[in-house]
Amino acid sequence: MILERYAAIQARVEERLPLLFDHLPRTGLRIVGEFSRAGSVAPPVRYTPPGTEGQQPGILHIDLSNPAPHSKRQMEWWFLRQGIPGRHLQTALAREADSLVRRQRFGNQPEYVAAWIDYAACLGDRLGLRRYPACDGGPLLAMRERARKIMGRRFDLREFHHRVLSGGPIPLDLLMADLARWTRGQEPASPSSHDSRRVVSFS
Repeated sequence: MILERYAAIQARVEERLPLLFDHLPRTGLRIVGEFSRAGSVAPPVRYTPPGTEGQQPGILHIDLSNPAPHSKRQMEWWFLRQGIPGRHLQTALAREADSLVRRQRFGNQPEYVAAWIDYAACLGDRLGLRRYPACDGGPLLAMRERARKIMGRRFDLREFHHRVLSGGPIPLDLLMADLARWTRGQEPASPSSHDSRRVVSFS
């Protein structure tokens, strides 16, 4: 029952995803149920990234040993953060992008990843889910709302998401500077990692 509910959440989110993102990864996300060993403590949900070759999906591991953390609201929260559009969307796009030089220069940038996950958890209402009450969106939500106020009708949410994700993980101060230049009508210093705008369905 728990896995079926997660699958229903995934289907609902993926159906609405193109409304918020004009670039989606080729690599899909698979949900797998597991039972932790007796006496061991496992997180309710954890994520394994896809392989760098793009042929293996990302995996959302669901610990079925304890159903308590998997209430409907908690399941939505877990999925948004650890699945889509949280860790999987960000990680899969970064791995598919030609961002090797950036990865070598900047590394994994855990602050960037954490900021994206916090922001992704606030997109539930736009993806057919309820907004999690503890969601604050972190620095990216603040930057989005600042850009919306400055740009008015010129603001494009899908373009904002593309600007945040297209270059892969970079230091937050560089990302904020890029977004500020975009808000003022200037091109960010960092070049886009995608040459075309395409919507690719998850498999």
